[in-house]
Amino acid sequence: EVGKKAEEMKLFHKVVITTVSQPLDIKRIRNEIILQLGLDLKEELDIGRAQRLSQRLRKDTTLLILDDVWEKLNFEDLGIPFDESYKACCILITSRSKEVCTSMQCQSIIELNLLSDKEAWTLFTHYANITDVSSEALKGVARKIINECKGLPIA
Repeated sequence: EVGKKAEEMKLFHKVVITTVSQPLDIKRIRNEIILQLGLDLKEELDIGRAQRLSQRLRKDTTLLILDDVWEKLNFEDLGIPFDESYKACCILITSRSKEVCTSMQCQSIIELNLLSDKEAWTLFTHYANITDVSSEALKGVARKIINECKGLPIA
């Protein structure tokens, strides 16, 4: 939603969204960002791709959303400029772990509460298109999935 809203309001020249997840794969993450920015993957070496990404991110304002971060990321390895003199790239990190955000020196940490059982059910059934007339078996599977998510609105 944040990415869509930023695009609608034209707050940035480009909004890039990538899921980090586990296991951490710097090369995959970097390549996804490069492709979303409209760059090609000609450069064979990772260091060249990181440099090209860094140069591109310095040109225009970019919102970079890194979703589902489980451990500290090295922005330099990714090719994301991260110094005081550079302000054109804003980074939004989503993580289950406050410690990850702290270790990455996030400027602002916004903690979200878990969904109640009722909220989780409403959200899940809405997006899964489950209604009152859906089979009990389907509703049972939905309840198992909701319990597995433990109140987190996981995609």
